Amino acid sequence: MTPDPVIRTKLVAPAPVIANDLLTSHRIANPLVIPFDGVYWFFKAPDLHPPRRSRQAHGSPELLNIHSTDRRPLSMEAHDNLGSLIDLNCCGKIQIAIRNADLYSETVSLELVLINSSLPGKPSQSLGRVVVKSKRTWNLDQEQASTQEMLSFVIPPHPTIQRFDEVKIVFRLDAFRADDGAKIAIDHFVLVPRGL
Repeated sequence: MTPDPVIRTKLVAPAPVIANDLLTSHRIANPLVIPFDGVYWFFKAPDLHPPRRSRQAHGSPELLNIHSTDRRPLSMEAHDNLGSLIDLNCCGKIQIAIRNADLYSETVSLELVLINSSLPGKPSQSLGRVVVKSKRTWNLDQEQASTQEMLSFVIPPHPTIQRFDEVKIVFRLDAFRADDGAKIAIDHFVLVPRGL
């Protein structure tokens, strides 16, 4: 599943906030906001990606109902190639802004994996998992509405890779609802400079 296409711009990672004992930097380091314009994958084990003849669609998972056709658990991932290598020293954390229209709170966690696709073997660094705590809201004007949530992933002090140009988000679904895709969409990423 792919979102509607957007125009891609060159990414420049934020500079870290620098301070020393004598003088504190007054320079404001701005976080870098990167809109998500990647693809969502839905597949089942033992596959590691969708089969070649998989159905393709445009849209967002928060608006669609994706179900396993045979009750086997679904695997769900989001992939975004950023088009530029970003140095991991720039950032202390990466945030993912999501739109959540899922019925069940705390049944999905997201794992953020950074990949350097320019190197042989495409080495990667997982930033761990964060549980999605929100769920869709109801109001009188519309039947359902997505809830916005920001998830934060801390970059370790000694990552296994130094630069990345691809982002993979693995949706980890609790066993009781694993045959239904999460109604959660990735909106954007925020690269937060070290020191903020």
